[in-house]
Order: sequence, then structure tokens, then C-alpha cells
Amino acid sequence: MGDDKSSFLQSAKLLSKKYNLILPDLNGHGENVKDKKRDYSIKGQTLFLQQFLKAINVQQFYLGGNSIGGHTALAYTLHYPKQVKALILINAPGVTLDDHVVYGGFGKPMKNKGDLDKVLARVFYKIPDLPAPIANYMITTVNGSLDFVDNALVPAILNGADFDLKDKIQKITAPTLILWGKHDSVVKSNVSDYFHQKIANSSLIFIQDASHSPQLEVPNEVATAVLAFLEKK
Repeated sequence: MGDDKSSFLQSAKLLSKKYNLILPDLNGHGENVKDKKRDYSIKGQTLFLQQFLKAINVQQFYLGGNSIGGHTALAYTLHYPKQVKALILINAPGVTLDDHVVYGGFGKPMKNKGDLDKVLARVFYKIPDLPAPIANYMITTVNGSLDFVDNALVPAILNGADFDLKDKIQKITAPTLILWGKHDSVVKSNVSDYFHQKIANSSLIFIQDASHSPQLEVPNEVATAVLAFLEKK
């Protein structure tokens, strides 16, 4: 929720050698406006994405996403199955299996690099040693979006349509790659197992040295897995 399309740039570098890529920011993310009056539920995100793709006249495509992006891709495939030729879920939530909380927000503002490292520990298997200027920039960026994330984005997801797709995902027929950073504590691996069990035409790959956002930690490994999947689908 504190990320944007740039997290896929390194994977895109390899993928774009063969495929035409579109990297959209979700509603309320990246450079898109953060307007609390908009619908930031998962269903609202799918409608936002559908309107965007319609505007640029893209009618059929491979669709993938990480975290809330994967949740949105999952819901999109259920709403618009004829458009999605293949689905790629990277550490994606979307089903409620126990009392584990995925969308928890940020909480208190970060004051220093130690606070930042606690946030990064939720995303990375190995916390990166960031130079002070970059760390300070990230702290400022996250703190600047904290109110929006905690008081608009998270409540909209938790209380909105398509939050829990547990009883619907068996309807997905598109070839599906479930790509999972093994050490994820944000979305537990029982979710990946459930996806693999319920989506008939799916394959599950665990990435050993990665956590919640493997495209940030091992971008070439993510891209290689996606390329192999699309070749065989």
C-alpha cells in the first residue's frame, strides 16, 4: 500500500525484451490523486483498472500484481474473465483463512531509520542498508501518505466489495502462476496453497530468498519465472 509501479521496473527490464508492458499505478497510489471520496475497495480498484485499459484500448492481456495489486488482479479476472489470458499472483491476498490481518496500515509516523527498518522487515527477507538520503526520503514519503492509507485506503478495502474472494476463486479458468516469496509474514503461505488448490489451471513456485515483494529483492528471478510460465501456458 505504500508502494507504486516502480517496484516492478527491474523485472520489467527483462520482461520487456519479449513483451509489451503496461505498469499502471492503482487508484490512490503513486502519482494518482489521493482523494478520500473515491472508492478504494478492491472492486473499486478493478473498475479503475478496467476504465484505464478501456481508455488505452487494451482488450486482452496477461495480468499480474503483487500484494494489493495481486488482490486486484484476482478480482479483475473474476469480473472480466474474457479479457485475462493469464493471471500472475505474487504474494497476493484475497482470501480470509484465519484471523491473520493483512491490511493493517502503518500506524504511528516513522521518526528514524530504525522505524523504517521495522516497516521494511515486513516486505524484505534481508533488510536493505539504505543510504541516509534515500532512507529519509522514504520516511517522508510514507509519513506523508500515512493518514490516507490508514484512514481511507485500509477501511475501504476491509469493508468493501471483493475483500474476501474465498468462495469465488474456483471460477477462475485462466492459466495462473502463483509466485511466492517464501518468507512472507504479511500474506502467509497458506493463502498460496489455497489458491493452488482452488484454481484448477495453476502452478505454484516458492522463491527461497524473498519475502512479501520478491520483485524488489530478486527481480530477475521473478521475471525469469514469469517468462517460463508464459512460454508454457
